[in-house]
Amino acid sequence: MYTTREGSPRCGLLTSPLGARRVGGPLALTPLLPVCPEGAATGMIDTLPGGGPMRQYVIRMTHPPDQCPTANARIREVFIKGAPELPRLAQRLGVKFLAGPYILGAEHETVIVVESETLEAVQDVIVQSGLVQWNAVRVSYAMSVQEAVQNMERVPPPLYT
Repeated sequence: MYTTREGSPRCGLLTSPLGARRVGGPLALTPLLPVCPEGAATGMIDTLPGGGPMRQYVIRMTHPPDQCPTANARIREVFIKGAPELPRLAQRLGVKFLAGPYILGAEHETVIVVESETLEAVQDVIVQSGLVQWNAVRVSYAMSVQEAVQNMERVPPPLYT
């Protein structure tokens, strides 16, 4: 745990350095584990120099096997050339990588956790990097359990009892 400029507790993620581990058999992915002090929220955990809230997003990308860099020569070339540029592009657009990119090879899926002031900046990274050309991309706002509990106060009464 560390603190933001405002002194509020900041949460992080624990992962295996390689995102995977062998457990007496086949390779198993190491889950991302939130590390938060009680009462700390992870959805809006910092502010930008301009004062806007930083929000966390989970990016999930999938592609069919024939569009995989392991099977498609053109996409392999684009992937090898573009992968080193992705963090620089993200930084230039105000998006910070918190976890990943993690490649889930056999599933043809990639998972990235990022922090950004806006969803539009995250989308700009996806479009400008060209990832959208060979992946189906989903971006989801991520919130902490504490935020979800707070949001329940604004939800109508439960439908089912």
